[in-house]
Amino acid sequence: MQKPHYIMKNATTRALYVLLLAGMLFSCNEPKHYDLAITNVKVFNTEANKVISGQTVLINADTIAAVIPAGEKYNAKETIAGNGRLVCPGFIDTHMHLTDILGDFEHAPEYLVQDSIAVYKKRIADTYLPYGTTTIKVDGQPEKWIAPSLDWQNNPQPGFPDIYICGGALISHEDRVPYLGHAEVKDPADAARKVQAYHDMGIRYIKLYWRLRTPEFIGAIKKAAALKMNVCAHLGSAVTIDTALFYGLRHFEHLFTLEASAPFNTMKEYNGSISELNKHFNSKSFMPQQLEIFRYKDSLPDVRAKMYQLIDEMAADSATLSTTIHMFGSYAGRAYFKSFFQTKLHTEDVPEPFTDAQKQRLGEDFDILMKYLKRAHDKGVKIVIGTDCMDGGKAMISEMLLMYEAGFPIGDILQIATINGAASTGLGNKYGSIKAGKKADLVIFDKDPYKNYKNFLSEKVVIKDGRVYRK
Repeated sequence: MQKPHYIMKNATTRALYVLLLAGMLFSCNEPKHYDLAITNVKVFNTEANKVISGQTVLINADTIAAVIPAGEKYNAKETIAGNGRLVCPGFIDTHMHLTDILGDFEHAPEYLVQDSIAVYKKRIADTYLPYGTTTIKVDGQPEKWIAPSLDWQNNPQPGFPDIYICGGALISHEDRVPYLGHAEVKDPADAARKVQAYHDMGIRYIKLYWRLRTPEFIGAIKKAAALKMNVCAHLGSAVTIDTALFYGLRHFEHLFTLEASAPFNTMKEYNGSISELNKHFNSKSFMPQQLEIFRYKDSLPDVRAKMYQLIDEMAADSATLSTTIHMFGSYAGRAYFKSFFQTKLHTEDVPEPFTDAQKQRLGEDFDILMKYLKRAHDKGVKIVIGTDCMDGGKAMISEMLLMYEAGFPIGDILQIATINGAASTGLGNKYGSIKAGKKADLVIFDKDPYKNYKNFLSEKVVIKDGRVYRK
């Protein structure tokens, strides 16, 4: 006998429900699909400063999609076997200049013309990416270069580091032709206008240079604060650290400038410094001079106490301080490869042939400099790496090695090279940690620096925007 229609309908509906439920259960169990999986790695957790073993990092396009235990299932178009290697976020150099790589003075192109942009970008990529530096901040450049470099900033590509630019480094008007990377301002109102003009171009970073007098400094920093721009400064004796803190500056460049904010108390002290320099060095080289000045000021109890006080004030105000120690380490014979000034901003093109006694003294001077970096770190000043060097990628690795030799733990060094730099540049939402939603910029070490700090020099697999970088 034929079943009633409503019974057949109910049976069909139940069958459809069963199929639907089975499909839902199957889809729930089916692994998600990703573009790239990096399996079985030790992930450096930058926020917690610890290593988490047995992890798989999953990437879609240029973004980290998930970090899961190595045993969980996934589907990926491409897989990199981590084999228990350490992975950390891409390194961030908070201070470089395009002129260091593309040319300085008579060697610098007047414009970055379109036909040459690809060559320039590749040159910078080859300087940074092989060594794990995936993000760089340009602290002062020729104003004629702003348009193409801003276009680069706004349109990042996998084969090149991400860049974030300032305009020219601001200085007060002087009776001389300014350096091509500087921008002169005549008075406080002009300084504010210049900051506004940069903001209107789409620039969000301002660089204040030590040739900026106090009124112009105040005019610039007040306008930048009103526009919520990120301001950094290379200070000298005109505007000191304590004054800059009072006016709201929180990002300080160059450890060595600490001494400029702790002046000599008397002319006798100043003359003693010059006498000591001349006794040990018949030198006009910038680096030996700065190291000797730092050493002499450290020897004066009152001046040393002032430098210590400045560090305490910076820590209390949550300030950041960039390093620039590789260049000093080069002159002191401490760096693992050498970089020297090769510009007319300084008097030498190559290092002088120092005697053994001078080399030993420079090494001692460098140890004193590094003592202050370690003190600042221990007191709570957020240290960031700013190489300010034509060999920025190599210098990043060199600075990490030098910090370890000065007593910094490996985890702290990795934080300094990654999350600290992201925070100081206001880019912590994009960079600095390995978590879902962050940019897929990663460094995979062939050898673990936790086992031997010289493994910072080991080969690396560099992931930029979710793709393996190949030179």
